[in-house]
Amino acid sequence: MPLHIADPLYLSFEKLVLPVASERNMGIQGMKNFANAKLLQSFSVRECLSYVLSLPVHCTAIGCTTVGQLEDDVRVAKSFQQLTGQQLTALRERADRIKGPLLEDWKRNTGAKTAALRRPEYTGG
Repeated sequence: MPLHIADPLYLSFEKLVLPVASERNMGIQGMKNFANAKLLQSFSVRECLSYVLSLPVHCTAIGCTTVGQLEDDVRVAKSFQQLTGQQLTALRERADRIKGPLLEDWKRNTGAKTAALRRPEYTGG
C-alpha cells in the first residue's frame, strides 16, 4: 500500500488500512515511499525510507532509476534505526504544507468538484 510521510494527512492508508491489515496478520508491502519523487523536494531519502520502515511493514518497494539511487537506498536500509513516535510526528508535521491530491495524484481529490467529476443531474425526460 502507498505509505509515506504525508499519507496520514490525506485519505490515509496508514490510518485506515494499515491497522486492519496488521490486525489480520497480513503481509504488508509499502510502496510510493517518495510519492513519485515529489517528497524528495522536502525530505531526504533517509527520512522517507526510515519513516516507512518504522511502520509495521514487512517490506517496501523502492523506486529507483539509477544504480546510484539503489546504492543509496541500500546504505539507508543497512544503517536503519527505528524512528521514535516523536520523530514520526515531526516528519508528518513538516509534510502538512504539501499534503493532498497534488502530491498524491493516485488518490481522489476531495476538494472542490470540477465539472468532469460532478455527476450529471437528472433533468427529466
